[in-house]
Amino acid sequence: MKKYISIGYLAIAIFFFLVVFSTWNKYNVYTTSRQYRHGYQRVKDYEYTRYDDPQAPAGIKEEYRFSVDKITGTYRELVFFTVHENVYVYVNGQQVYYICPAQGNKFGKTPGGVWNSVALEDGEENCEIRVLLYPVYKRLNAAKPTFYYGEKYAVVLHVLLQQFPTILISLICMLLGILFVVYEVYHQKDVQKLQGNLTMLGTFAIMIGLWKLTDNEAMYLLFPEQHAMYLIPCLLLHLGMVPFVLFVRELNIGVRSRKFWIVCIFIAMGIALLTTLLQIFRIYDLRETLWAVHAEIVALLILTFGMAIYEVHQRGMTEKLRLHLIAVPICTLGVILDMLIYYVMGGIRVGFFAVLGFTAYVILLGVDSAKGLTQLIDIGVQAKHFEQKAYHDQLTGLNNRMAYADYTNRDEFSPQRCIIAVFDLNNLKKCNDVLGHEKGDLYIKECAEIIKETFGDIGQCYRMGGDEFCVLMEQVSLEVCHKRMKQMEELVIQRNRKNPEIKMGIAYGYDVFDNRIDHNINDTARRADKKMYDRKFKMKQEESNT
Repeated sequence: MKKYISIGYLAIAIFFFLVVFSTWNKYNVYTTSRQYRHGYQRVKDYEYTRYDDPQAPAGIKEEYRFSVDKITGTYRELVFFTVHENVYVYVNGQQVYYICPAQGNKFGKTPGGVWNSVALEDGEENCEIRVLLYPVYKRLNAAKPTFYYGEKYAVVLHVLLQQFPTILISLICMLLGILFVVYEVYHQKDVQKLQGNLTMLGTFAIMIGLWKLTDNEAMYLLFPEQHAMYLIPCLLLHLGMVPFVLFVRELNIGVRSRKFWIVCIFIAMGIALLTTLLQIFRIYDLRETLWAVHAEIVALLILTFGMAIYEVHQRGMTEKLRLHLIAVPICTLGVILDMLIYYVMGGIRVGFFAVLGFTAYVILLGVDSAKGLTQLIDIGVQAKHFEQKAYHDQLTGLNNRMAYADYTNRDEFSPQRCIIAVFDLNNLKKCNDVLGHEKGDLYIKECAEIIKETFGDIGQCYRMGGDEFCVLMEQVSLEVCHKRMKQMEELVIQRNRKNPEIKMGIAYGYDVFDNRIDHNINDTARRADKKMYDRKFKMKQEESNT
């Protein structure tokens, strides 16, 4: 089930971002202004009037009037930020700037978030400025823009400093997510089976950090004229819910209701897909369906908290449950505060408290999950150490008889086209009796090195016990095996020339699996063993004749 969820989630994520990328070039907006670029100083005195206008998208228009006695400096500008509003600017009764979606625009009925920059001519006196704003959505029409007049780069710096706490928290959340994902992926080799808890939490943290980072006035300064950018935070908020639910599910919060969490995951993906389709077909923009993801987030947080309390009653308090009971209320409080500001204040984009709450959640649960992973890594390292000792021969380092039996008894092992070669060391007993067991051990180790050097790249080498070795070769021809045997004999001769004190000799026999006469690979090994003893007998006769 987890595999299908991952595939479905990946497919939806790819679909979402294909929508955004296709929107990037097709999201057309009418815009015109005097082509001067610079300007800074906050405009405080202005007249504000709100009118009902049946022809307007949301049924209202807002008018701002103010005047500048004398424009001084080079390339002065009027700079202000608007969200989901059509904008018209008049200077001394002449329209000098407007921005609104182009007719037939393929995606959405809003110009999105825009830093409007209107150049004012140097030296112009008694300049009367009139700004008309037409909110696109009825629910988002209470937030008033801040007007700046002067040097635009100073405006950029001012906004960046103003948004710095939010940007910093977003970056911290993202970096924590990246660290968690990298940490778990890096240690994948140390633990045989990981549940992916840190990866899910890390993905959630990256999504939440990116959500607030892109849903920020400063980003619109860095990416001007990218009107489709407002789609990204909406999609990230949708996508972030799936890894969150997967993380909670793998933590066994509500272990008796794991199927329930699966249902929640499919509901989250369904809501994300539905709202995107509504955007594509221009039925409802993502901003108009944002209430759905808000309701989804609150519902998931409440369910998570309720499940944690239920588990406490059923199983007693654990460290993870205790952390959940601390972290989830923090997240819920942050989300509710931001939602109250958003809906009561008419769509003011905050999100600072939500991202702060989620970052606290990520830190508390992430550190605990990292500790758990570290313990698993230690267990895995110990298990590998014991496995190394259990499946490897201590003297030669080769695989042992247990490793051979384990490998050949696996269901996925097929003896078809397998060659098994068996080896026996000549005169090992004589070496032990005459030169001592230390020299005998050296004899075994050097023969093992020769066998591994000759066959290690085409087969698996085993010490079956005492002076007996074997090599299991898969998808190798008898001709190749025969050539390697000759190479091994040459290595033995070269070694004996260098160190004649211990005259080494390796008897061998090999054969290929034949399903007409072999029931399994052990039958092939018995035939190879017979050939090996025949060769061993001939080698002893040759020694006695010399």
